Amino acid sequence: MAILVVLMAFAAAIFSYASFFPGASNFRSGNWIPGPAFFPQLLAAVMFLAAGFELIKAIRGKAASPAPGAADGGRDIEPAKAGTFSGWMTDWGTQNAIIILALMFAFPFLLERVGFALMGFLVVFVITWRLKAGLVKSVLFSAVAVTLTMFFFKYVFYMDFPFGIWSPTQYFEY
Repeated sequence: MAILVVLMAFAAAIFSYASFFPGASNFRSGNWIPGPAFFPQLLAAVMFLAAGFELIKAIRGKAASPAPGAADGGRDIEPAKAGTFSGWMTDWGTQNAIIILALMFAFPFLLERVGFALMGFLVVFVITWRLKAGLVKSVLFSAVAVTLTMFFFKYVFYMDFPFGIWSPTQYFEY
């Protein structure tokens, strides 16, 4: 549960930091075009809400869990690593949170060198694969998510992502 609180604090920090970016005062052809703060704040809000939802689920699950030993006929079985650092680090959810935070931290630093298409695909693939979506579903979801994101930013916001070592957007024209 502590990692969810850290994720919520991280999302709040991103939202706060992005508020220093220029606002949405630009108009193009009479349409409102959001500023640079829009997307990071949107992602931070989604991350905050998702972590809050998971925190509420964890609190409810902890309250609804049976007393120790109740499910196994009264024997009190406690894992040897419960409550230790190594037990905490071997927890699947903790590993996922650490991997996701590491990917979020590395993404902006590697984006220029690697390019959005490849970096976005790798990040989305690793996250969906770690969340046990399966190999084929992870590949398909990653490809669709990155393609739609690139299309949306290119033709709605009129912005290109960094090409990096390879990017299919370099072949598309308006």
